[in-house]
Amino acid sequence: MSASDLIGKNVGNFRVTGFVDAGAMGAVYSGEHAMLGHKVAIKVMKATLRKSPHADQAIRRFTAEAKALTRISQAPNIIKLHDFGQMEDGQLYYVMEFLEGKDLDTVIAEDAPMSPEAAMPYLEQICAGLQAAHDANVVHRDLKPGNVFVLRGEGLHIKLLDFGIAKRLDTVSKLTSVGMGSPIYAAPEQVKAEVERVSPATDIYSLAVLAYELVSGRLPYDIPDGLHPYAALMYPFDHDHVPLIERVPGFNAAISQLVDRCLARDPEKRPQSALEFIEAWAAALGLEAPVLPKSTPTIMSERPNTAALDDTVPLKLAMLRKGKRTTLGLATGQSIPHLPRKRRWPLAALGALMLVGAGVAALIYVAMQNDGDREVRRRPQHVASAASGQALGSAKPAPRVTPMPRQVRIEIKPELAGAACKLRLGERELDPIPAKLTIKPGGPRRVVVSCEGHVSLAREIGEKDEVVVLEPRALPVKPAAKLRRKARAKAVAKSKSRSKTKTKAKVKAKTKAVKKTYDDTEVPVR
Repeated sequence: MSASDLIGKNVGNFRVTGFVDAGAMGAVYSGEHAMLGHKVAIKVMKATLRKSPHADQAIRRFTAEAKALTRISQAPNIIKLHDFGQMEDGQLYYVMEFLEGKDLDTVIAEDAPMSPEAAMPYLEQICAGLQAAHDANVVHRDLKPGNVFVLRGEGLHIKLLDFGIAKRLDTVSKLTSVGMGSPIYAAPEQVKAEVERVSPATDIYSLAVLAYELVSGRLPYDIPDGLHPYAALMYPFDHDHVPLIERVPGFNAAISQLVDRCLARDPEKRPQSALEFIEAWAAALGLEAPVLPKSTPTIMSERPNTAALDDTVPLKLAMLRKGKRTTLGLATGQSIPHLPRKRRWPLAALGALMLVGAGVAALIYVAMQNDGDREVRRRPQHVASAASGQALGSAKPAPRVTPMPRQVRIEIKPELAGAACKLRLGERELDPIPAKLTIKPGGPRRVVVSCEGHVSLAREIGEKDEVVVLEPRALPVKPAAKLRRKARAKAVAKSKSRSKTKTKAKVKAKTKAVKKTYDDTEVPVR
């Protein structure tokens, strides 16, 4: 079914009136209520995903956004969800309010840099949306200018969009396959896939990058052009950002320090809420702290009977093909942000690891985790018990714990769904690739991934979580002209061989005939 096939048809109580946009997960249409006539946006999941080997995962991802919006859609600064259901052919959809206006990316391109005072109303409403989500235990995880929408009309009204990779903090269920967010704005714990460290502070990091861009027109890191994509992705881990007071002469020092705190690599060193951020911003300007509106969580019925989200799947295999602006490990359906300004990251880095040369890039993420260590990590509590009478430094050493087998969970991303891939652990070949591996202490740790048509990828797995980038080269393909020359040479050689064979046969036959003639000739006796 093409995108235009739905136009004019009914989806639930809504009639599709036009096509808006499409992504990896689905397409967005404009529509209207069949009887009431009010305008809506309808997001329909791709039919091909529903029929793919990863249909269950795709359904969970699609449903996750609807569930997240269900909890928070009554907040004034979050897009509203009207309905969620399933079409007769099985395709999932949900219906949202239709927004008219422009995204914050366009505002930045047109108006940045702006003063901290001018940026304040934008940040206040963004913080209101974030705080409403955080109050409902939802972390956005993909906050960026493209997901901040400024509505058309009198006065400033902002809505947060795209909760497709949102994480609920009140459950241990995780979706690391969609958990990185856009690398430009992603917090370090997202880039490193430390899902257990994701918290409201993760969104605060993204908020700080966005705020930095509003007031300076540039991004916090001066990443050199032409840098290798992986090096660009890892650049913030090895280099400090440029403080706003250095980027913008005469800039407000207190706000610069606030942004510095928000960009800390350790999430516990950042402000822990959007309210704390906006209060500090207002205080730095000598303004009264704003009062953020709170949302009232709503309950909506879901027509499909979808299961709870599964546990994390931390080993990822993903391919990016040449010339395709696709995100890797990011929100499904999210394209790379438009880059009109000079100092954005190199385009290749934004796709998290784009193709180098004519080969195909693959990213393998391996997370080693004990079975008994699955709870979300909480902040350490520094508590001393007076009743025990024991000093903190006099505690007996902890007994040595026998290492438990570690688990490696595996996910094959949709980009590899059609590729014939095998995985080998040590000498053991696993085909098809399983959903989970058990790595025993002292056992083999060498993982080799083979995909048809490409050179095998090998990596020694360490004890800690790590992101491994491997760039397979396409197997050499000989030019057609070279193949033709080789074929001609082969044909000529074959012809010569055949000719030699015939010549030998003729000589042999002639020799035989002469011999026979000689044998039959009577020699006179003298």
